[in-house]
Amino acid sequence: MQCVTTVSYSVLVNGSYTSFFHPSQGLRQGDPLSPYLFVLCVDILSSMISSAKAQGLIEGIKASRLGPSITHLLFADDSFLFLKVTDSGISTIHSILNSYCQLSGQLVNLQKSSIFISPNSPPSLYSSISSSIHIPFSPSFGKYLGVNLDLTSKRKEIFQEIINKIDDKCQGWVSLLLNKAGRLSLLKYILTSMLVFHMSNLKFPVYVTKKISSILSNFLWSGAANKKSYHWKKWDSLCLSNSDGGLGVKDLQLFNQALLAKQSWRILDQPTCLFSSFFLSKYCNSTPFLESKAPSSCSWSWKSILYGKDALIKGIRWQVGNGVKISIWNDFWLPSPIPFALKECLSDNAPLSSFLSLRNATVDKLLLPEKKEWNGQLVSSLFPSDIASLILSIPLSQFGFEDRFIWGFTKNGDFSVSSAYSLLLAIKSHHNHSTSPNLVHSFWPNLTWNFIWSLPIPHKIQFFLWQLSHECLPVGDLLVRRGWQGTSVCTLCKHHSESLVHLFLLCDFVRPIWFGSDLGILIPSTPNHSISFWLGWLHNMGHIMSLHSRSFFSKISCTLWCIWLARNKAVFESIFPSPSQVLTHANHLTQSINQAFTSLKPSRNHSTTSVPFFGKLSPGTSNPSHPEMHTFHVTPCLCNCDDPVLDIFCAHAFNMQRNKCGVGITFRVQSRTVGSIFRSSSSPKDCASILPLIEAVSWALHRNMLHIHIYTNDSSLFYQLRSIKEIPAIAAPLFFDFCFLVQSVHFCSLSLCDLSRLHQAYFLAKFAASSRIHSEVDTSYPFDTG
Repeated sequence: MQCVTTVSYSVLVNGSYTSFFHPSQGLRQGDPLSPYLFVLCVDILSSMISSAKAQGLIEGIKASRLGPSITHLLFADDSFLFLKVTDSGISTIHSILNSYCQLSGQLVNLQKSSIFISPNSPPSLYSSISSSIHIPFSPSFGKYLGVNLDLTSKRKEIFQEIINKIDDKCQGWVSLLLNKAGRLSLLKYILTSMLVFHMSNLKFPVYVTKKISSILSNFLWSGAANKKSYHWKKWDSLCLSNSDGGLGVKDLQLFNQALLAKQSWRILDQPTCLFSSFFLSKYCNSTPFLESKAPSSCSWSWKSILYGKDALIKGIRWQVGNGVKISIWNDFWLPSPIPFALKECLSDNAPLSSFLSLRNATVDKLLLPEKKEWNGQLVSSLFPSDIASLILSIPLSQFGFEDRFIWGFTKNGDFSVSSAYSLLLAIKSHHNHSTSPNLVHSFWPNLTWNFIWSLPIPHKIQFFLWQLSHECLPVGDLLVRRGWQGTSVCTLCKHHSESLVHLFLLCDFVRPIWFGSDLGILIPSTPNHSISFWLGWLHNMGHIMSLHSRSFFSKISCTLWCIWLARNKAVFESIFPSPSQVLTHANHLTQSINQAFTSLKPSRNHSTTSVPFFGKLSPGTSNPSHPEMHTFHVTPCLCNCDDPVLDIFCAHAFNMQRNKCGVGITFRVQSRTVGSIFRSSSSPKDCASILPLIEAVSWALHRNMLHIHIYTNDSSLFYQLRSIKEIPAIAAPLFFDFCFLVQSVHFCSLSLCDLSRLHQAYFLAKFAASSRIHSEVDTSYPFDTG
């Protein structure tokens, strides 16, 4: 309570400060300590309820016989209490709440609280409970953070309410007169985010996602949710990523499934947590979660989780630990970009006897029985060379790292919604392309879409270029094809049909603009290609002529934009500017945009900055001769000051041609080299940084050296050892081994130093990576190790 009582306050009363006073209890709104104090207080409430449950004073509820008994769920600003209704239970809860309020200084808001009783309860309970705790009854659970908790009978009303919210939001923006680029930003970052919490908990029916997508599409193309307009591209095309020619709009059905896949991953990754045990005990008593199916009587929440599980299965794979849980032939366990099983990858020359003996075997049968290493001879005889090399490159733990599921589309193996959505979108795009090749067609064979969105120009001009490249600008020729009753004659020259090629290249009004500009482009009278091909050709010419590609293409973009503005003035306002006016406007716009984007560029600071580390910094780490060195303790200091100190200098190198990792280590005691190691490994590149540390600690333990300082120039190790989220999934078994080994030493520290101090170790590492020699050299010790 000293965090509360030792603070003094003075408040303004009628413009004057009062004298200072000290509070005795309570939380203060706006105080940064209040959330932490609230968590501490609520933990006391949780302990009081759990103690009453343990004493048998209250009884929680169960969703199944084998499921956990739940008495309370505590959230940021709400608390849910669950109990079997008895007179003693009600009085106990009432007493606990009163005691908690007296201890914490908080009060229960009775007007905002409510009681929900199961429908099969007798009516007499209502009056007895209401008279004892003075909290009103509610016919349903109500809402939490905007989500209706009653999904049994009001599902249609719930989804219709969500649709109405999106519709009302779009209607409220109609008066803002936003251009398409502005509406696209609102659609991607506001309207879609309104659905995230709902989609994270509920499976949306297909008709709901189609209705919301229709509202969003209408808003993008017409500026209103219910106003009809030409939709120049299919919604599926807009949902493609920017790099694939789309606009990066979310495919709501896939986005819903990716969000629900996170809930499924939580059950798979943390099967013992309350959320997982609640569902697994009810629906997966005799069936593994990944093989479970939805029974006819299950809840909508479980159906939603299983819908996410279908997406999860497409991206998970096993990581080999001891190999006892993984089927060699049927499970996905190879670290390949796309997960696949080995049941169809048997080598043509594989011995039949070996295959038959391993037909139902697990991965541990591919390891040497005496050592925790791959049986290279067996693996090479069973699989083709590329598959065998991939298997032999998988690092193995020597100290009991168990098999586990990992997500195959993130580096650290943890599930992410963005990677799951990208996977689902790629699968759908591949299917659409195979069934309808013309769904999305790239008109720029030599110009990547990323180049458009990275140009230093306003977003509205980028969107205009996107429309131009897809040939979906509302020019006369395309409007007539869609049933427009007007004329398609060009408004600027009044001679030819207004197509995209004519408007931007061939029109007599436009050709002087291109030739008179700084670009000096002479347009041929009869080009044989589309406007998009011409833009791609200009992009390539910028590279060939050694022009600054982005600056060169920004001028072209601004010129195209000004031509489009001149055309719109002629069509809608009957104002006909001259080519020289359009050219002046384009030059002025280009100059203004360049100045604006130049001012936005951050200034470069060339001063040297140290790498920040958030581990435990050892005292006195600043070294006058090496000011860049930083150190943190891997283990607490448990050694005597008389213990010999072993300095270990670790380096690694990777040979891309041989796909080999080289390790180099030198050992010093009192500035005298006492040993060195260099060896190569077929482990992946992501494992290279931790390999020398494992070798070094093993070497030290073998010689009973228990006080060690490790020096490296790899700053990523600091972050990886500090946070498990930073560790690449492929290297997790090796990091596990390192943490296991350092538990046996008295003291271990890791220091970042300059490469010049590691020149001997780095030379050994480079030599090992480019050779096939393994060597370990020891020199005599200058002390008695005892």
